[in-house]
Amino acid sequence: MFLCHIAAIGLYLFIYIVIVLYSYILIFLYRYCAICLLLYCLLVAWGYYFLYIYILFLFLTSTSIFYNRGCRLSIIWLFTV
Repeated sequence: MFLCHIAAIGLYLFIYIVIVLYSYILIFLYRYCAICLLLYCLLVAWGYYFLYIYILFLFLTSTSIFYNRGCRLSIIWLFTV
């Protein structure tokens, strides 16, 4: 009887973890598709001018000088440029 309760709790925990993981995956895919669609629309609207700005922004955010304890880019630095 006690083992049945442990098995049921384990099954419920497994189902909960699977649902949470699938929800995180769906949220990630939704954001990825929305960002890709936005970038595509901006690229079509502005052409290569937007592409140059985007590459410059990626370069500035990937520079290790501007890292702030694990953050990708300091918000203060972003607004002062």
